[in-house]
Amino acid sequence: MGSVQRSQGRHQEAISLFQQALSIATSAGDQERALSGLGGTHYLTSKYAEAYQYYTRARDICTRIGDDLGQAHAIRRLAKVHYAQLELTQAKEAYVRARDIFSRVGNQSGLADTLRGLGNISRHRSEHTEAEEFYNQARHIYARIGHDRGQANALTRMGKLCRDRSEDTKAEELFKQALDIYSRIGDDLGRANAKKSIGVLYLAQGLNTKAKSLLEEARSLYAQVSNSKGEEECSHQLDVMTIERGESSTTPPPGSGN
Repeated sequence: MGSVQRSQGRHQEAISLFQQALSIATSAGDQERALSGLGGTHYLTSKYAEAYQYYTRARDICTRIGDDLGQAHAIRRLAKVHYAQLELTQAKEAYVRARDIFSRVGNQSGLADTLRGLGNISRHRSEHTEAEEFYNQARHIYARIGHDRGQANALTRMGKLCRDRSEDTKAEELFKQALDIYSRIGDDLGRANAKKSIGVLYLAQGLNTKAKSLLEEARSLYAQVSNSKGEEECSHQLDVMTIERGESSTTPPPGSGN
């Protein structure tokens, strides 16, 4: 139930349910699942210290009971927390450890996730050739195992890499491919991310009308899934656009309204 609440953006309800599950857990496996759920929910709300704490406890349980796959998942999640805080060296070390375990146990989905994470680090470091290689490896694995969301995530990252290289036409094509997949599988957060990426691309090209429409759609989707960070980023882009055009801001000034 906690996962369902989290997927609907009801994070406090999800945390409460995961905490209840942890308090009544009678096996190490149940404890690990509850801890991972708590870590994931705190990660989504950018509470990285709490997320790191829960993921670490989950990893330690998996290590103690000899659950290699569970350990790999926990290490990959810890890598994501490091990356979110721009601790790139620690993130890469964790991703490499997780990749090695996923490869050894033959878990293709986990392997693809870690390759995508390594691609993110390479892209952040402007190591574009290496990033492209990681993303392509991840995308091919996702496609082979029929993991639609993973494939869309990889396409989105490849689009951002192309945008970094000023390959706008290719970036737009990749973002739209990702958007089609997210729409087909009903992933509202993915749709929001893809629409925002296309909107930002259009904004950089001076296509303000098209950009405004997509950014407003993305902001609405972020609101539906309670992603305040995404909402704020879209509002910022819209405000920059209106200020440059000499129009009223999309965000009311402090103290206005009822």
